[in-house]
Amino acid sequence: MNTYLTSNQWRVLCECKKDKKRTDKAIEQIVIEFSLANPHLGQSQVSRLLKSERNIDIAASGVRNVWLREKMNTMALRLAKLAEEQQTLVV
Repeated sequence: MNTYLTSNQWRVLCECKKDKKRTDKAIEQIVIEFSLANPHLGQSQVSRLLKSERNIDIAASGVRNVWLREKMNTMALRLAKLAEEQQTLVV
């Protein structure tokens, strides 16, 4: 019995797992916009406020994962990204 996966089978298996665990792109965009509008808030506060204000159910760890992917996991990085976006809008 062959228990090895071909490279194509492995690729399909990995792609399926990525899709299941990753936050939807639309929710990620909302998290990013909300976090830039409120850079002083922590991940649990963002999660709680998104649930109460916009009815978006995302865990605090999900918010953190979005922040890590976008390199905005600290308040200083969120403020820097906000300043960068405002500067590009002015120019």
